Amino acid sequence: MNVIYMCFRSSLAVPCMAKAQVLKFKSISQQEFLSWDLYDQEEWIAENIPDFEERLFSEGYLGCSYPIEKIDLQEYRDYAEDYGTADLIARQGTPMSDERVDEIDAGEELTDEEIESLFAAISEDDIDGWTSHHGFPIKLKGGSIFVYFFGYSMGQGGIEFTYSGAFSSRDQLVESLSDEYSLALEDEPKKNLPDWLVFLLKALVGIALFILFIVGSVLFFDEPNDEEWIEHCKINYPTETYEECRRLSGDGGW
Repeated sequence: MNVIYMCFRSSLAVPCMAKAQVLKFKSISQQEFLSWDLYDQEEWIAENIPDFEERLFSEGYLGCSYPIEKIDLQEYRDYAEDYGTADLIARQGTPMSDERVDEIDAGEELTDEEIESLFAAISEDDIDGWTSHHGFPIKLKGGSIFVYFFGYSMGQGGIEFTYSGAFSSRDQLVESLSDEYSLALEDEPKKNLPDWLVFLLKALVGIALFILFIVGSVLFFDEPNDEEWIEHCKINYPTETYEECRRLSGDGGW
């Protein structure tokens, strides 16, 4: 079972930032950059983008994964009581009777649902075992690239980034990762609207609300009810019919 558990930007307490301006370099072509080996590509990035790690931490964060293939499922089954396997599974909300706990402690095979719950519980406890995925676009002569790094937690030391290659776009990177793992990365950040367009939209909304207010005032003006009309006609037009009274009064107010 080759599954990667994913978390997203908010799960790492990394602020969601607006999409950064794409870096542009005309001194090198896309074709030339992609022809280099990984070492030369990484050297070029470090020399020309000194703040690349800051970019990876902020708008460059894509998501993170936990490789469950490193979990020895057989160990958790054979030594279930020592590992507290039943408790780990139950912690994920999986129904667990006392009888089933005894069966798991005795080394019984786990169901698919129990295995999923076990993997989820283990990954939650192993904070430093997650791999984070990062990248950002660079515009070069003749085309753009999307550089990709993965990171490992160093505990108090932060994250150690490892350069893993360049792709023609973010979509190509996501497709490549999806081919290897069963995962879903965070959606690509949306571009912010320009200030003038935001102002225009706000103005249009304000005008629309004003028009609705005027129309509503006309349509829902508090008109006299029938009893008030009858009283009005008795006093002011005692010899006229009710319909004639309404007509003579303007059928709207007095």
